[in-house]
Amino acid sequence: MSVSRLPPSRKVPNPHLATPTGRFTPDRVPEASGPTSVGASMIRPDFPARTVLVIPALNETGCVGATVARWRRLGFDCIRVVDNGSTDDTAAEARTAGAEVLREPQRGYGAAAWRGLQHWPADRTWVLFSSADGSDQLSEADLIVWQQTLDSGVDLVLGDRTASDAARRHLKWIQRFGNQVQCWALAWGWGHRFRDMRPGRP
Repeated sequence: MSVSRLPPSRKVPNPHLATPTGRFTPDRVPEASGPTSVGASMIRPDFPARTVLVIPALNETGCVGATVARWRRLGFDCIRVVDNGSTDDTAAEARTAGAEVLREPQRGYGAAAWRGLQHWPADRTWVLFSSADGSDQLSEADLIVWQQTLDSGVDLVLGDRTASDAARRHLKWIQRFGNQVQCWALAWGWGHRFRDMRPGRP
């Protein structure tokens, strides 16, 4: 899962990278932490109303509807499910759950993600890419942390699909294994430690 700011040029020049808990700099990876200020619980996140949520999907019947419904409960009202050539009822299930369904016949996550960015609404600032299988999940408390991070001036926020048991259960064993290998290789080669390397593929 990732959130990116889309300025009028629709390009992100030299974006800052951030985790949901703070800004990433080459010599510092923030540790997990929640809101610490006294007034944090009073914050009403407004970024869901300024976000286009793009969900690339391929044969995700049985989970895409619940994924859309979960995001809608959190206040996201512009949800685009990009059907990437499904042979099941993915499109119908997503539409019934309240999503706008787009079709991208060219297979590939990148092609589906790019399709979701076309015809951009003028009143939206952010794009959030989410999986269709339920592995990307935010709670209302998480929204506050993400809001604070976005308000700090970052242009890109990456989520962590390994942060909760509920999210990890949706990852296939090959995804968990490949993620661990990539994180290990990055730590060994460059000295930077991450827990999830694949939440922001676009």
